[in-house]
Amino acid sequence: MGSKSIKKRLITGDKEQLADFVARNPDNARAKLLEQFDDLLIEVCMENYGANQTRLAKILGVNRGSMRKRMKNLGYIQEIQQ
Repeated sequence: MGSKSIKKRLITGDKEQLADFVARNPDNARAKLLEQFDDLLIEVCMENYGANQTRLAKILGVNRGSMRKRMKNLGYIQEIQQ
């Protein structure tokens, strides 16, 4: 099950699917869920405000370095290899 599907379930409030997710992740369900929700927040903010890291960081209440790291992990920023 991909992260996109759990994100949709969070939004639609499918409690059975959410319970299934928790059952399959008994040791770290909260952390995984919050991480996926955080990713969704970043995606939504980027759609609405663009990819300016400083602006997104301010909107989401994190520092720019953390924002950059999350964006890189999500594939929005790629390292330039020399």
